[in-house]
Amino acid sequence: MSQQPQQPQQEISIINLDQLVSMTSVEIAELTGNEHRNVLRDIRKMLEELNAGNAANLLI
Repeated sequence: MSQQPQQPQQEISIINLDQLVSMTSVEIAELTGNEHRNVLRDIRKMLEELNAGNAANLLI
């Protein structure tokens, strides 16, 4: 069984906006190890799906 290398813990800034917890796309990119442009692409796709009335498709 191979061990996966442990990633260093990253500090997350949490901003409370009227009881909503939010993160910037830059923070998400850093936390997930993805490129910022790909995070933005995915966010835009999710917003399009929400606007099309397909919000249920985003729920697990």
